[in-house]
Amino acid sequence: MNLQESIRNDLNKMNESTYPNGVSKVNEPSIDTNGTSFSDDVSVSIDTIVDLFGEPELMSFGKTDAEWNIEMDDGSVVTIYNWMNGENANGDEDGTPLELIYDWHLGGDVDSAKIIKSLLLNDGVTKGGDFEEITQEDVINFKSKEITNHQVEQWLGSDIGRKDIIEILRDIANGDYPAEMLKRDITSYE
Repeated sequence: MNLQESIRNDLNKMNESTYPNGVSKVNEPSIDTNGTSFSDDVSVSIDTIVDLFGEPELMSFGKTDAEWNIEMDDGSVVTIYNWMNGENANGDEDGTPLELIYDWHLGGDVDSAKIIKSLLLNDGVTKGGDFEEITQEDVINFKSKEITNHQVEQWLGSDIGRKDIIEILRDIANGDYPAEMLKRDITSYE
């Protein structure tokens, strides 16, 4: 391969979509979200969403604080947004700051929302991955999979103290550590 071909290959790689396969656009003005409504919800951090879809559109008032408008390759639209749990809806004192929100709504096409949810829950898919591999059965298997004592021991580590365990249990009890996230964290140590 000569230098010109090498540069062309590098440029082509840089221009490839940074979104997962199946997603064509995110937060572009041409995406029509009219008529979309709640389809599902997902418990993930804002960082997880940003890693997959980039920075959100920030709202300065209303019932949401942040949203992503996503157009799939087939033209269907999915929105990701927080609903009535942030500072816009509840004020600075009572509202949850964006970086602490783990409850997100998915709106739009139901089938596409399932795909986006699977991507967010990282069911074996990463950027550039093929979401065709994910089936509803995969999602059900993940949710119904039993956590073993060994997995919990691996996740906690051998040097965890009583104070750390108490903090984790407090976060779970207060809803600051969503169950799906805890399960993903523990099963990642298999």
